[in-house]
This record gives sequence, C-alpha cells and structure tokens, in this order.
Amino acid sequence: GLQGELRTSVRLHYLDGLTLAEIAALYGWSVPTASRRISAARAQLLESTRALLSAELKLNTVELDSLLRLISSRLSVDGLHEQ
Repeated sequence: GLQGELRTSVRLHYLDGLTLAEIAALYGWSVPTASRRISAARAQLLESTRALLSAELKLNTVELDSLLRLISSRLSVDGLHEQ
C-alpha cells in the first residue's frame, strides 16, 4: 500500500478536497510535483486494488475489467443523482 506522505496527500486530495496547490504548499512541493506524486499514487492504488480483487474474487483480467467498468458506470450514475 501507500506509505507516509503519499497516503496522506491522496487522502487530502480525494477525501478532503484539497487542491494540488494546497497540497504542494503543505509539503513544500511544486504543483507539478504534487500532481505527479498523486497520479503515481493513484496508479499504484489501482494496481493494488486490481490485484487484490482478482485474487479475492478469482477473476481473470477480462472479468475484472468488466466488473470495474460496471462499478465505474454505477458510480457515475449515482453521482448524477446526488447533485
């Protein structure tokens, strides 16, 4: 999983809604560095999540991709209803 400030920066951005500029200022990073680090952390989270889901649910790549598309589309639809 993610460690230390990467975990915290992702949490601050996605859960607490801080902007990249706010996170950059907090850690003394430039905005492009904050963007790169959060993007890399997001990619790492996706890879870890895919591996765990695949192993736990015993899904092959095609099945896992289908499940993730379904979840993504469901989140998009649910998000529209909340507004």
